[in-house]
Amino acid sequence: MKKRFFLKNLAVFLLPIMVPMILLGSLSIAVLQSYIKNEISSSHIRQLNQTKEHLELMLNEMDSLILTLDNHSKINNVLGNLLENQLPKYEDIVPGEMLQAFLNAPANARPYIHSIYAYYRNDHGLFVSSNVGVANLNSYWDTGWYDGYRNHDGKAEIWTEPRNIKQYGFEKDAKRIVTVYRKLHTRDGIIALNLSRDYIEDILRSLAVPSDQCVLVFNEKGQLLFSSSLPDDLKQMPFAQAQADHEKEGLLALQSHSDSFIVNQVNSNRYGWEYFSIVPKKSLFRVPTRLSAATLILLLVSLVVSMLLAYYFTSLNYNRLSSMMAIIDSAVRGKPLPPLPVTIKDEYGYILHNILTTFIEQNYLKMQLSEQKYRLQAAKLLALQSQINPHFLYNTLNAIYWEVFKLTAKPNQGTEMIENLSHILDYSLSSPVQTVTLQEEIDHTQSYIRIQKFRHKDKFEVIWKGNHGEIQHFRMVKLLLQPLVENSIYHGIKATKAKIVIQIKIMLHGDRLRISVTDNGMGIEKDRLAEIRRQLSEGSESTGHIGLFNTNIRLKLSYGEQYGMEIKSKYGFGTSVSFDIPVAAASHDSSLLCRED
Repeated sequence: MKKRFFLKNLAVFLLPIMVPMILLGSLSIAVLQSYIKNEISSSHIRQLNQTKEHLELMLNEMDSLILTLDNHSKINNVLGNLLENQLPKYEDIVPGEMLQAFLNAPANARPYIHSIYAYYRNDHGLFVSSNVGVANLNSYWDTGWYDGYRNHDGKAEIWTEPRNIKQYGFEKDAKRIVTVYRKLHTRDGIIALNLSRDYIEDILRSLAVPSDQCVLVFNEKGQLLFSSSLPDDLKQMPFAQAQADHEKEGLLALQSHSDSFIVNQVNSNRYGWEYFSIVPKKSLFRVPTRLSAATLILLLVSLVVSMLLAYYFTSLNYNRLSSMMAIIDSAVRGKPLPPLPVTIKDEYGYILHNILTTFIEQNYLKMQLSEQKYRLQAAKLLALQSQINPHFLYNTLNAIYWEVFKLTAKPNQGTEMIENLSHILDYSLSSPVQTVTLQEEIDHTQSYIRIQKFRHKDKFEVIWKGNHGEIQHFRMVKLLLQPLVENSIYHGIKATKAKIVIQIKIMLHGDRLRISVTDNGMGIEKDRLAEIRRQLSEGSESTGHIGLFNTNIRLKLSYGEQYGMEIKSKYGFGTSVSFDIPVAAASHDSSLLCRED
């Protein structure tokens, strides 16, 4: 039992804390991760597109060179003559210098351009360089571009390769460049644009917003052209394979030995370059990760605190309950009870104090109260009924009846009144717990009305209404209807000299029989009516309206507290008293004799 108490207390402390925390934490993390993922992906795609547009704008320098060398016939001829003649002619010297100045202008004006080479196929190995003019492949220090041109398969119009060059042998570090090749169409040749990798990578580093973001550019062969930075973990990553597996631009994921990376990719259709934005996953999801860690820590702290509180209250309550159970067991077995606590400190002390002071008395009186309940109910019925029906009159009335009969030697008004009164007393003095039919109760009431008619003549009139042929044999407690009629006659005639009309209505409503007595007397004043209703609701007795209050008490004792008198009245207009009783049908049919007197 102690374990069950502990689990219950743990659930009481833990569930209200952990359930909302888990739900809110999980929902917050999920929403935040989804938002970050979508926002970062969109942001990096925009950044890569801007980088692509920026680099392609640099490469557009070649367009003007191609247009000039391919479409300008004079320049085309001059370049051809310079490269086909090992010793240039006099008339080609000036145009040749102008051609060199034409190639040198963009190289000098654009810091990201290292040099530009123009080459037509010739037998002398000659080409034009933006740096020195006409140069020979046999003596020029940079000939790697020619190998790239000669080894090309000849299908692509534009291709790219990274190269390292040294102009002097004593240079320690080679110059890192990217050469962009573009074919000439009028003659078999190319334009080679050499870009400074260091300068362009500085531009990429300035575009990378997060400090640990890496922007990479690869050529069509998967060779790295430019990078803003490249961590050691990423140097061996298969970016080319990742690009092949994901033809559409979007969000990729790479896993290194020590970290995970979120990768966005954009492709350049014109130059065949692939642009990658790579950011460590931990940096992107740093906030959700911290939120998850904080949520987990709070959950652990809540679990520990809840377990400590549950253990403390379980031990405390279990000891108190064990003490109370021991006291109850001792009282049941008749063993001595412990002394009463001197002070009451909490609710358990209060309960313990009350158990010790009331248990024995309640246990002793329980059977006595149960036994006296029915005795009290029967005694109250007898007392109330005896208050209405004086027994000694019955025998006296029989003697008077015969004396009056002797005076006229036949029935007369006196004998009729005595006969009705005898019927009333006989009906009233029969077994008090006996139930009667509705018809018997009506007959008894009509005997009472006939007596009052002799006394008051035409001062009142009684009208009967009811469901004929349906309810006359329903059984009920006796003497419920007559006291209400008596109340209407007495208070109606007493308060006014006008003729009183009393309507007795008996109707069946579902499983209840409703009986109402309504008169057009003076009615009851508002304050007095409220007092009568209060006394009827409480089931108390009153010095006035004895018949009404006694009947109300007998109704509740016989049928239950839900059954009782309901009184309505308006001063100057009249009064209506009604009550409901559960119905019980007799075993045979007959007609309800409701007649007007």
